Amino acid sequence: MNLPRSLRSSSAALALGLGALAAGRLPAATFTPGNLVVYTIARSSGALNGTATPVLVQEFSPNTTTPLAPVQSIAVVSTGTNALTASGSAASDGQLLLSSDGTFVTFAGYNAASGVTGVVNNTTARLFAMAALDGTVSYSAPFPIALGVNVRGAAAASLASGFYVYSGDGYGYAPTLAAPLYCVTGQLSVRGATIFGGRIYGSTGASSTSADLYYNGVSALDGILPTEPAYYRPLPGFTSTTNDSPNGLRFLSLGRSGRPDTLWLALGKIGGGVQRYNFDGTSWTLAYTLNPATAVGFYGLTVRVDPQDPTRVRLYATTQPDTTNNGANQLVTFTDSATAGNTTGPGPVTLTVLATAGGSQMFRGVDFAPMPAPPPGTFQLTTFAPNAQGALFVARAEAGRAYVVQSSTDLTAPWQTVSPVLYADQFGRIEYQDTSAPALQRFYRFVTSP
Repeated sequence: MNLPRSLRSSSAALALGLGALAAGRLPAATFTPGNLVVYTIARSSGALNGTATPVLVQEFSPNTTTPLAPVQSIAVVSTGTNALTASGSAASDGQLLLSSDGTFVTFAGYNAASGVTGVVNNTTARLFAMAALDGTVSYSAPFPIALGVNVRGAAAASLASGFYVYSGDGYGYAPTLAAPLYCVTGQLSVRGATIFGGRIYGSTGASSTSADLYYNGVSALDGILPTEPAYYRPLPGFTSTTNDSPNGLRFLSLGRSGRPDTLWLALGKIGGGVQRYNFDGTSWTLAYTLNPATAVGFYGLTVRVDPQDPTRVRLYATTQPDTTNNGANQLVTFTDSATAGNTTGPGPVTLTVLATAGGSQMFRGVDFAPMPAPPPGTFQLTTFAPNAQGALFVARAEAGRAYVVQSSTDLTAPWQTVSPVLYADQFGRIEYQDTSAPALQRFYRFVTSP
């Protein structure tokens, strides 16, 4: 997205006129930075099963206290050469991940037309895809995979770094969308993956009767974005457990060191909840499990420090289907402590439901919407959205850096700090919600905080 020069600044301070922006409108197919993107499988009717099922990339607003319809639903191609469909019954498939540079999301599926039966257990090729900021979906070359092996998702740091596909048979690498996929590691059942600090981490799981070669927990690939065969190693402190269906996982550096020190792991088994692990510099330790009073399991997961309350981490997750909502599943949000090393759990958590899957649909993976790539060395506003609570600002900044927001009714008047300290998240995104009614022309700037 090319922003007008008036919305850019070459420093960490940015001034803008409220009235001048209110008339702005994004193209309908363009994602709104700060929103959520969900991988949704969707039949036209009937119960979901093991046949190839169409996929929707759906965008949802995270700023609601009542369930909302999607902002938009992008239909992924389900016929022809680029067909990418999902198995309606493979609950561990359909993970979705924002690239490390924040400019696109990646996901994977089966290269079979909608309606083909038994896509996991036949010779159907697999493929992965990426959705860019403007809503365009681009597809990889199809590739073969072992019979009966699930394809779960794809991960990428940037377009230049290539793509990592993860499945029930480990990781594969393709330098470009059009390039053949080749093996980086095998014999590892990867269910969810994420990239943090250039390293690839995966949640891994198999049945409790499987050989020791299969490991339940979280592992990391050796090296920085390896493109050659690499070992996977359990994170120190994790031990193999009985099958608890580990799915989505995300790291943060709450200690601001740039190294991951806190991990959240979604468990798919009913009542599994979301586990929080802390790293003390030597090993990872389970601190507690986040779960509502009515226990559920979770599929997809993403996290960020709450832009309006930096003492809290906000989690967004998709739930296992249950009888309380007629078998459908939900997109939900809840919070955790943003204190590094915290071991005091909040007790039963309260889920805020953002959306409920429609009939014959199922939410799977979730992450944040793509953002424009900021020009090198600049601070860039990406979104301005007036709302009932005032106005929401989203900007790109330096990941992990602290900022405050200042406001003035006149560029010649004194600037007043109107926010607590806000931290740009792991993607460099920073948000501010001005809860004052925008009755006056106001100017704002983000200023680095010591």
